[in-house]
Amino acid sequence: MKKIVSYLHRLFHVEYRLSILYAGETTPRHIHGTSGRQLRNFARTSKNAIDYWSLYKTGPFGLPEREVDFG
Repeated sequence: MKKIVSYLHRLFHVEYRLSILYAGETTPRHIHGTSGRQLRNFARTSKNAIDYWSLYKTGPFGLPEREVDFG
């Protein structure tokens, strides 16, 4: 039973990556998490120092990474 639950968790697992480009920098910084809402709110509320941000989503069912939101 434990193996089935673990398999289903991996199957439906979603991960987010927030890519942030700060003012004056040339390489973006990345923040990983499992809550897209929290990462999106972080990017929107700290706009004074951020030039550009993109939120990427991976999964479920092994779907490749794709852009979900930007600003």
